[in-house]
Amino acid sequence: AEAQPGEHEVVLGPSAVATLVAYLASTCGARSVLEGESFLAAGRGRRVAAPAVTVADDAAHPASIGIAFDLQGVPRRRVGLIERGVAGEPVTDLHTAARLGLRPTGHATATARLGPQAANPVLEPGDASLDELVAAVDDGLFVTRFHYVNLLDRSRALLTGMTRDGVFRIRRGEIAEPVRNLRFAQGAVDALASVAGVGRELVTAGPRYGTYGSTAAPALRVGGFSFTSVTTH
Repeated sequence: AEAQPGEHEVVLGPSAVATLVAYLASTCGARSVLEGESFLAAGRGRRVAAPAVTVADDAAHPASIGIAFDLQGVPRRRVGLIERGVAGEPVTDLHTAARLGLRPTGHATATARLGPQAANPVLEPGDASLDELVAAVDDGLFVTRFHYVNLLDRSRALLTGMTRDGVFRIRRGEIAEPVRNLRFAQGAVDALASVAGVGRELVTAGPRYGTYGSTAAPALRVGGFSFTSVTTH
C-alpha cells in the first residue's frame, strides 16, 4: 500500500525521534549560534516547542553514555537546549563561552571549525505508553526509524531523509497495514512544536558520528510531519 505525500499525523518510534534530536542538537553549539546557524541564535526564552518537550545535553543522565569532561578539561554540565518548550542555552567551550558571556559547559571538540558540540542529547520522557500514543491517532502513520538524513538548513534544523524498517498506517487508533517508505522534508523544531504526546520509555542510541556519546529519546506523537514523495520499495 502507499500513503500519499503531504502532512500526516505520526507516531515516531524512539529510534526515529533519536535521529531528529541528534540532528537538532548538532545545531546547538555556540559556534552555530554565533554564526546565526541555529534556532537558538534569536535568543533564549522564546517558545519553540510544545510544553511537554525538554531536550538537554546531559552526559550524567542515567540513559546517557558519556564522558564527564571535555578536551579542555572542563567538566560537562547539563545544558537545557529546550526547557519545557522554551529555547535555552547553547553548549560552549572556553572560547565561545567568553564571546557569549556564558559559563563554559564542557563541550569543547578537537577542531575549531566545528566548535563545541552536544554529545549526549536527551529528550525527556513523558507518561504515555506506545499503545496510548497510537490509540490517540485516528488517521496517521507509524514510523519506525529514518536513514539517509541530511541537514538542508541548519538555522531551522530542516532535515530531509527517508523512512526505513517499517511504516504502518494507523487507522482508528490501531496499527493497520504496512505502507511504502516515504521521503520527508521536515524541520526538527517544527516537529517538536506539534508534539501531542510523549512516550515514557527512553531508548538510547549510539552516536550519529564519531566514537563517543549517545542520544536518548522516547516515542512521540507529532501532529504534523511533512512527507514529500513515496519511494519505490
